[in-house]
Amino acid sequence: MTFPRQNPRIPEGINNPAAHPLRELIFLGLGLCALLLLAGVLIWAVLTRSAQWIPVSWEARIAPEISTAADYQASRQKLQKRLDHLLAAMYIRPEVDFDPDVKVTLNIVESDEPNAFATLGPQIFITTALLSDLRSETGLDMVLAHEAAHIVHRDPIRTMAGTLGIHLLMSMITGNTQVSALTGSGSQLLLLSYSREQEMAADDLALKTLYQVHGTLSGADEFFQQILSKDNNLPSFLLTHPHPQERIEHIRQMMQQYDF
Repeated sequence: MTFPRQNPRIPEGINNPAAHPLRELIFLGLGLCALLLLAGVLIWAVLTRSAQWIPVSWEARIAPEISTAADYQASRQKLQKRLDHLLAAMYIRPEVDFDPDVKVTLNIVESDEPNAFATLGPQIFITTALLSDLRSETGLDMVLAHEAAHIVHRDPIRTMAGTLGIHLLMSMITGNTQVSALTGSGSQLLLLSYSREQEMAADDLALKTLYQVHGTLSGADEFFQQILSKDNNLPSFLLTHPHPQERIEHIRQMMQQYDF
């Protein structure tokens, strides 16, 4: 056996990595962000889909109870009858799967901003400013039917479940316990923001119900027409919704579908 007369020469830069450390750090950061994004999407998808099986009666336990002021009780009772009539028409549609024995409560809120929203309970709130703006029965029923469609689709509980899941994920990452603050805040439970798909699906069911009740969709776009006619500044609650012009065009397409 022969041995080399001298040690082999070590190549230059053997201890230097081929990639720059900063580049590796960037790749690791991007990979971590991608994993967190994927986890968030999966959590949102699973929770929003599974939440529809939560009994509606459970919503009343976590939803803040707000009642209409005495000055608006007479108007509230009239609107409640209109809402009940629309819901009765909605329940007989084949695509609707919602317990007709569940009471959907409507309340009037005094506010200068025209707004209406559906939330846990199940409850629907409509502001005095919006009631003042609406002039036609069809326009009013479109607003009520749209919010009723959110209730029937279980959008409030699905959105809340997805939101809590994302907050839980973020609290696990950051160590911040904001989930308890979210669940303990009545205003945040009320003001849920729905996705574009949820808004358009609610419009579709509302328009079908409206035609079923009135035999026409004329005037269904009244609220959106008024929003556009006032100024270019949309109310804050509409910033997360499809643009009013897009919703007007959608209503017109539905009108053409029903041979108007």
